Amino acid sequence: MTGILLIRHGEIDNPGNVCYGRNIPVQLNAHGRDQIRKLSERIENLGFRIEKVYTSPLDRVRESAEIIAKSFGLKKEDVVIDDDLIDANIPAIAGKPLSELDQIHSRG
Repeated sequence: MTGILLIRHGEIDNPGNVCYGRNIPVQLNAHGRDQIRKLSERIENLGFRIEKVYTSPLDRVRESAEIIAKSFGLKKEDVVIDDDLIDANIPAIAGKPLSELDQIHSRG
């Protein structure tokens, strides 16, 4: 049986506590890399076998995908980078404080 796991990227540094835009090059921090390694271990301990990883081209997401792929011994060609996996482009929220997101969404 084939299953799909949807995984968000690990933690990033966000000293301004703002919403990053979609194409800002942000890497995982040390804690974020550790989160993804631990998640990979948990997935394996649950008996899942990962054969292919699909990722958006965003640095933080791609880095998370590469950590998972490495944990499962996948080859470079088993990591598929797909532009269609980037989240919605909402310029109105880029750079806005995270505390304002509820207010922005409620205006919807």
